[in-house]
Amino acid sequence: MYWHDSSRTFGVLGIPLDSIDLRSVLHNIDEAASARRRLLLSTVNANFLVASQHSHTFRKSLLASDLCTVDGVAVVILCRLLGLGKMPRTSGADILNHLCARSATNIGRPLRVFFFGGDTGVAERARAKINDLGSQSVLCVGAIDPGFGSVEAMSRSEWIDQINEANPDILILALGAERGQAWLLHNADRLTVPVRTHFGAALNFLTGTVRRAPSSFQRCGMEWLWRILQEPHLARRYCRDGLDLVRLTLCNVLPLALLLRLDQCFRRKHLSGLVVDLQKSNGDLAICLRGTAGAGTMQVLRAAFNEALDARGPVTLDLGALEVVDLHGIGAMMRLRRDLESRGLTLRLKHVPPKITWRFKLAAVHWAA
Repeated sequence: MYWHDSSRTFGVLGIPLDSIDLRSVLHNIDEAASARRRLLLSTVNANFLVASQHSHTFRKSLLASDLCTVDGVAVVILCRLLGLGKMPRTSGADILNHLCARSATNIGRPLRVFFFGGDTGVAERARAKINDLGSQSVLCVGAIDPGFGSVEAMSRSEWIDQINEANPDILILALGAERGQAWLLHNADRLTVPVRTHFGAALNFLTGTVRRAPSSFQRCGMEWLWRILQEPHLARRYCRDGLDLVRLTLCNVLPLALLLRLDQCFRRKHLSGLVVDLQKSNGDLAICLRGTAGAGTMQVLRAAFNEALDARGPVTLDLGALEVVDLHGIGAMMRLRRDLESRGLTLRLKHVPPKITWRFKLAAVHWAA
């Protein structure tokens, strides 16, 4: 299915962010593991948002992700500035902790986990740590330390075969964000593991190699300071990311937030109407949108986009008569593109009015990406 009832998707700085809580993420993991259905999970923090602006490969990995959770106070603040309310925070460390802490899964057996990456020996120590718990919810079936070479060097056939032969439900990487996301993208068709994700420092937290920030630091949004105190080499990255986020906030987030607010103040009567015209020809499908693609019209938009997944050829969105699109509508379009591409189909936009093009630009959406 195209639409996940447990989440809402918003287009934030060119990335489809899902408003989904930890319990629902765990449910999605169990469901994907049981059905052996692919689930690419990305936990988006400030570094992810910044890296996606500079790296085509990194942005592509997030656009291809089945779930993009909010990880970090900076992303929460950006979402609030854009009028999205309080987005649930779901980090990789939180997910791993709760996978281990549960008394049981929803599939009647422990989830089989495989670790790939981390500093020397960390993956193997994480494996021993989990299996020593005697948990009824998770079992580690393998660990590989590939070093820190290129993506190609870490994609050796014997390692891919070792992962697949262990038959895990979840593959958890710890290679550094950009390298890890690129590795998952590079090896997507070679892996048989249903759930794939990069949890960054979660393995270090699990093994005690690095101490995670106390809950008091996490609650007040100062986890970054704790990380710098633990790992001083991160200071440069945090400084660089912070400056980039300030620039993006001033040039993209605040102007878009103002535009969306003006919509609410002066265009209320236009914000709840959407007419969809579906035109089929030789397996191709054209979806013509007239009115508003936004929060008040999501039910109509979802129905049309779900029908688009039955197309046998390219799908075209004709936006010539579209008056308004907000972050709900942009997020839905991004998810439609992902689901079509997973079926080998393409999404094309045509007749995009300048006022809609300007919104896409402020939202940092690259439709050709």
